[in-house]
Amino acid sequence: MTHIPEPFTLSLPTTWSPEQAWFVHALLEDLLEQIDAHYGTAVQHWLSELDAEEEAYRERQGDLFNDDFDDPISF
Repeated sequence: MTHIPEPFTLSLPTTWSPEQAWFVHALLEDLLEQIDAHYGTAVQHWLSELDAEEEAYRERQGDLFNDDFDDPISF
């Protein structure tokens, strides 16, 4: 999977106490740190490949707005 399917919604419980909300926040931060520590380099490499593919695609498409739009129209 290369992206989160659209639309992506997440419903949070409305009954959490502030302490419970803080715990979930801290848990997610810890999870992110662990993911980054384990997969960070691979994810960065993958993202740079995606950026390169996107740039190559744009170059193949050409600049659609590079033409001078002030050219006279011949009728």
